[in-house]
Amino acid sequence: MVATFNLTHFNQVDDSPDARTFIEFLDARSGFIGERGVKELEIAMLAVAPGNVVLDVGCGTGDDAREVAGLVGPGGKVVGLDASSAMIDESRNRASGSGLPVEFVLGNAYCLEFPDQSFDRARADRLFIHLQTPERALAEMVRVLRPGGRIVVSDPDCDTIFVDSRRCETTRKVIHSVCDRSGSGMVGRELPRLFKDVGLSNIACVPRVLTMDLTLMHRLFDGHLAEPAVAATFAPGEIDCWWQEAERAAVEGRLYAGVTVFTTGGEKI
Repeated sequence: MVATFNLTHFNQVDDSPDARTFIEFLDARSGFIGERGVKELEIAMLAVAPGNVVLDVGCGTGDDAREVAGLVGPGGKVVGLDASSAMIDESRNRASGSGLPVEFVLGNAYCLEFPDQSFDRARADRLFIHLQTPERALAEMVRVLRPGGRIVVSDPDCDTIFVDSRRCETTRKVIHSVCDRSGSGMVGRELPRLFKDVGLSNIACVPRVLTMDLTLMHRLFDGHLAEPAVAATFAPGEIDCWWQEAERAAVEGRLYAGVTVFTTGGEKI
């Protein structure tokens, strides 16, 4: 059994008993089939140019920020921001000695401590799902963006999580539980509207389906389903039976599970 954490508690990383489980999940997320394609889509939509100054909100372990820093070159700069000191420490450790034009700062997505029009590009990846009011964070990203600059946001829609299971009602309960207890569980589908509401133009949204294996399913669901308030919504043994079916399907090579991620880009007029 892999180490567990609660997916819906990403806004409480520093308050958790073991922040490493969140870091380990971010590293394991590369195991989603299609994940790299989403990253490449984000970079393409961001249209980074040498010399750009880029803001990465909710930078996590800083892996994406470092990749973008390699694109802006020595004349540019990437600033990674996260609300978790554990994530910022990890980001700084991973970037140490790289020579890349990147720095990491502790901060609040709702109140970015940068002057207006400070950045050429801004991005957020799998952040808005953890925010109660993602529109506030997006408005802040727009504020610090220069006219003509681009914003790209990628987020899943948890209501589109799917697991091919004969235990349909249990599956629905699992999915709805994750969606309802996330900050903004359906934000993926909402991104085009949010972009329009803050006045961005040339808006484009691309959905991508990511699929996962049994190990990733456990990483996603175990900690959440073990939470007492969540566990109480299931009958005794219900989740055990659900997992047993998933494990049999995995052994037989017929497990199919995943989620849709929406990548949305727009330009500041």
